[in-house]
This record gives sequence, structure tokens and C-alpha cells, in this order.
Amino acid sequence: MFILVYLRKGTTQDIFGAVFHMSQPVANKWIHILHPCLNQALADLGERPARSVAELHLSPKGGQVFFQDGTERPIERPKDPDLQRLYYSGKKKKHCIKNNVLIDLRPKILLLTPTCEGKKHDKKVADDTGLVLPAGAVSIRTSAFWVILC
Repeated sequence: MFILVYLRKGTTQDIFGAVFHMSQPVANKWIHILHPCLNQALADLGERPARSVAELHLSPKGGQVFFQDGTERPIERPKDPDLQRLYYSGKKKKHCIKNNVLIDLRPKILLLTPTCEGKKHDKKVADDTGLVLPAGAVSIRTSAFWVILC
């Protein structure tokens, strides 16, 4: 639970440690112990998402439905003014880092793009991945996510 909450909330380690009644150095130690364990458990279960298009293997069969959207996680405001501009998301009105995810109907996360700065638009992140869907794919843009029908 510790590592899942840490990854979901993205709070600073000192605040996170206080929530779990431990100091920041102890919280840091446990994060570095548990994060690889979580990745290995996901890999063993076949649930670890691809981190690049090269790792992603989509079946060419028709009728598949995929959802693609950007997700932003807040970060501590950088002290450097240039970094502040780079990581500031006007959409969320805070400093953050961003990934795009591709999921299917199960819903299983198939692709988690490399982490980038919060200023970068979701569409630009998607374009930079070079994702090519199976032939016959149709993409529909809604206000909340991209729906891609194959």
C-alpha cells in the first residue's frame, strides 16, 4: 500500500513519511526498496505496461477499442525560473510531470510513455511516441480522452 499511495499521490517524501509515521530518510529507503519490487510483481503477472512503442505488441485483429489520454502528476515547484516555465501546466494550473497512457477495454494499461515536462501538450506527447495502430484504426477525439477504434 505504501508504494502504491506514494506513486499515486506524488507528495514530497517528508510529508509522505509523516503520513506513514516515519522520517524522510526512512521513507526514501522504503521507496527505493519497494518500487523495484512492484515493477517485478507487475512484470511477473504480465501487467507491466510497455514504456516505448518498440515494446508494445498490439494484435492486428479488428474490433479492438483503445483509449489514450494524458495524465499529470504534481511536483514540487522548481526553484529555477526556466524549469518553472517548463514544468508549469496551464491546464492544471500547477507544476507537474506528464505521461500518456494507452489502455484497452479490460482496462489494462498497455503503454505508459516516457515522463516529460508538464508544459508539453498531450497531443505532442502522443505524436512524439510514434505510435502506429493496426490498419483500419479510427481515432475519435472527445473532451476527456482519445478513443481509437480498430
